[in-house]
Order: sequence, then C-alpha cells, then structure tokens
Amino acid sequence: MDVPFISVPTAASVDGFTSKGAPLILKGTKKTIQTASPMAVFADIAILKDAPKELTAAGFGDIMGKYTSLVDWEISRWIGGEPYNERADRMTRYALDVCVNNLEDIAERTEFGIECLIRALIESGLVMLILDFSRPASGGEHHLSHYWEMDLLQNSAKQHLHGAKVGVTTTIITDLYKKLSDEWDAVNKSHTEYKGKLKEHWSKIEQEILAIPETNKLKEYLRRVGGPDSPAALGRDSNVVRASLNEAYLIRDRCTGLMLLSKHKRGDISYPFMNQPLPLT
Repeated sequence: MDVPFISVPTAASVDGFTSKGAPLILKGTKKTIQTASPMAVFADIAILKDAPKELTAAGFGDIMGKYTSLVDWEISRWIGGEPYNERADRMTRYALDVCVNNLEDIAERTEFGIECLIRALIESGLVMLILDFSRPASGGEHHLSHYWEMDLLQNSAKQHLHGAKVGVTTTIITDLYKKLSDEWDAVNKSHTEYKGKLKEHWSKIEQEILAIPETNKLKEYLRRVGGPDSPAALGRDSNVVRASLNEAYLIRDRCTGLMLLSKHKRGDISYPFMNQPLPLT
C-alpha cells in the first residue's frame, strides 16, 4: 500500500529492519515480496541491551548466515549470471566481520557489543534495500530455514526464531559445501547444463568455500552467544533436515550451491553426512 512508516526495533534479532522485503507465507509457501522501506529507524541501545538473550542470539545467527549467502551470491554470479555488486558484497562482509570480531561483547551484551550487532543488522538491511533484492544476505541457509518454517506451519507446531534457524542451517550448508569441495572430481565428470561454467569457475568457488570457517568454529560462535548449534537443539529431526536438503532449493529461483548439487545428484542427499559420499552423478 506504500504507507509511510518508521521502524523501532526493540531487539537486535533480525536484519530486516531496513529492508523492503516482506517474507510472507502464501498458500503454505514462503515468498519474499518487495514492498516499502521505513522512512527512519530508531534503535535504542539501552532497550536492545535488555532484550531477551535468545533474541540477541538470533540476530547474531542471522548475521552468521552471511558466511554461506555470500558464497552463494558468488556462485549465482559465476554460474547463473545473476546481478552482482562488489561494494554490496564488501559492506555485507564487513558487517559479518565486525560481529565475529566482537563476539565476546555481543555474548556479554555490553553496550558496545549490542551496538556492533544492531549496526551490522541495519547495514545488511540497507544493502538489500539499495539493491532491491536479498541476494547477499540470503542463500541456501535461508532456503533450509524457510523449509523448516513451512514444515512447522503445516504441523501447527511452535515456530523458532528466524535467526536461530539460520544460524543452525548455516552450519549444515557449510558442512555440505565443504563436502562438495572434497568430492569435486565426481562433479567434474558430470554431463549437465552447468558442466562448462562449473569447470571454468570451480577453482574460484572452491576458494570461497574453503574460506568459510570450519563448522566446529561456527557452532562455537553460536553457543557463545547463547543460541542453538544443531537441529536437535531446535527439536528438528534428521528426516526434516534430509527433506530440506533435497527440496529447499525449489523455494526460490536462485542459483546456489544447494541448487547446483541438486542438479548433479543421482539420489537423495543423506543426513547426517557422516562418511557417506554425496550422491553425485
């Protein structure tokens, strides 16, 4: 309706405060609709600092998702030919680095730590606002999160905080991409529409994947801020995780590592991964 409004966040819990994107459930499917952005944002550090710890942890989890969303943005740039903006990438990466570098202050919820977190969340939203799409802030990790959300809705179950899900799904996508990196030879032998571009750009994609911190480190970050670090901590069983790994790429028409893997698989991706090879053609 394009009605002017202001945003007054009372918790540093998500990066959508300055975004135009409105994530809606339409006929049981999660869709992001571009609407209107706020005229102004007023975020009082004293109020944010006293917000429930779970909400602050969720905000950190949403920011941590940028580890994989930025890799997916590069994949979409090189393989899918989707729009890319280097400055927006740098701004998003800077917001992520600031939060990780000040993890202890965020965990202790000092004024400085909360200010670092809310600035990062606002800046991530501003990047999405300027670009008019959520590409740098939302990749395969968000697709898994959206899938889990729809599953909970279908079962009339209590929802989890968005950032709590994103933090956990970031660790899963990281594990998956690093495993894909290890098993690249199988992909290189495939005969699909992406073979040429994958062969041309794989070394750069692999470099981006290897730059993501190891999953144990990501889980340590999540635990330190008081957030869940595994599907089990959210009450999600392996069946839901497995289904999301095989179906969530269909939620958005975006080229991600998850989508590429789905295009190259000969069977379902198992979960937990353990020592089983990926079902690549």
